[in-house]
Amino acid sequence: MIRILQEYERGTILNVLDLSNHHFNSLDVDYFPPRVERISINIGNYRIYFHVLHPCDEGQSLYHSHPWESAIHVINGTYEMGLSFSTNESDLIDIETGKYNELRAKDEICKIVVNQGMYYEMLNKHGWHYVRPIGKQPCYSVMMTGKLLYKGGKAPYELKELSDQRITQIKEWFFNHYYNNTHNYYQKWAKK
Repeated sequence: MIRILQEYERGTILNVLDLSNHHFNSLDVDYFPPRVERISINIGNYRIYFHVLHPCDEGQSLYHSHPWESAIHVINGTYEMGLSFSTNESDLIDIETGKYNELRAKDEICKIVVNQGMYYEMLNKHGWHYVRPIGKQPCYSVMMTGKLLYKGGKAPYELKELSDQRITQIKEWFFNHYYNNTHNYYQKWAKK
């Protein structure tokens, strides 16, 4: 998945970010820390998510699994990530807010600090993690999802969409990042 995400970042992503807002879905994921502002779009067999993760206090972040294979690229900022697991299939359906934080913490495999520029994958439905942005500024990441691993649960209440203005701000932030960093880098690389 990482390789596929990197291919999109080298080529298609600027064109995607230049599309009008009505092509994007958005959510303000605020039912448990950290708050995540998310815009997303389908591209072929994949979905690309652009995340703004807001800082939260230690011990507050939600342990969760991913219902699809996914690759994540941390674009800006740093976060702590705890990794855990569960082979209990009922855990994948019942995602009551924060219910699993204590359980997953007992089975924690490791805790790492994820810095900007890092890529990682989540490919197994039994893998759980939490992320906690470190510092006072939000972290920005891109996630690509592929094959559905299981039908996941829902948030405990209906999540709100972001305003058109906020969607535009997020798209502009990511567009500027890719244009000023990735795009210029690959243009130079292609000339060699």
